[in-house]
This record gives sequence, C-alpha cells and structure tokens, in this order.
Amino acid sequence: MKDIIWCAAKGGRIMYEALYASVPDADAYLVRIQRKRRDVLTKEYLDDLIYGHQLHVPFENLDVWMFQKDIPLDIEAIYEKVVTKHRGGYCFELNAPVYRSVKGPGVPCQLLYVPDHQE
Repeated sequence: MKDIIWCAAKGGRIMYEALYASVPDADAYLVRIQRKRRDVLTKEYLDDLIYGHQLHVPFENLDVWMFQKDIPLDIEAIYEKVVTKHRGGYCFELNAPVYRSVKGPGVPCQLLYVPDHQE
C-alpha cells in the first residue's frame, strides 16, 4: 500500500510530537466513531475509519474563535475533548486521533502541512 499522507504538520516539518503520541484508548476512539477494529488492513477499512470520523466527530472551532481559548495540543487533552466529552475540534485536534488510529494498524503515514494560500 502506498504511503498515506494526512495533512497536519506546519511548514512541511513534523509538528509538535505530543500531538501525535499514542491515543490513550484506541478502542474507545473506535467506539466514538462507531467502527470496529479489524485484523486485516485494507483500503476499504481505511476508508471506513475516515468515513466514521467524518460522520461522528464534527469540525468545530468554537473554543478558538468564539471563546478565545488556548487549545492544548497534547493527545490526552484532545482525547478528553473528542472521545470522552463527545465534542469536535479543529484540524490539528481532529487529525491526531485519525492519524493514530491509522498508524496503529501499521499504515505508513506521513504528516504534512498544506499552507493557506493567503499566508
């Protein structure tokens, strides 16, 4: 299987390593996105993981935009927000658990940043 590229690192450099540490409970994340762990890695399984995430974990930037909160970018804080509290998050928060759930089954992943053309 070719490398799967998930956009999440600033300026082409690997971003803040704590953000991409192991998810505290990968099975709870799979429950959150209503998917089951499979033993065999296939493109269909990967598509299903991503689809489950898109269906059940909304993009939201309320903390950043509306409440002007600083967002901790460590996997424990993201896990608490997205999995335990059943909230969504913004791109860096949402990419981390998806990356770890894909990386967990052994998919070769590379994190890249896609810059905003207005930068």
